[in-house]
Amino acid sequence: MLPEPWRSLALVNPIVYLVNGLRWTFTGQSDVNIWISFGLTVGFLVICASVIAWMFKTGWRLRS
Repeated sequence: MLPEPWRSLALVNPIVYLVNGLRWTFTGQSDVNIWISFGLTVGFLVICASVIAWMFKTGWRLRS
């Protein structure tokens, strides 16, 4: 329902894909293809887990 420049910009936000996945779960309808939403959600999860693993491995900004 957003005008075109804002719709494209909103698709950069990873939370949009999480909300669309939840909406699809309850209603069976989504603004974005569910497989794209699932793939980007898993990709975002992998990136976050990788950053956390790197932080623990290197001890970056952890107090001793």
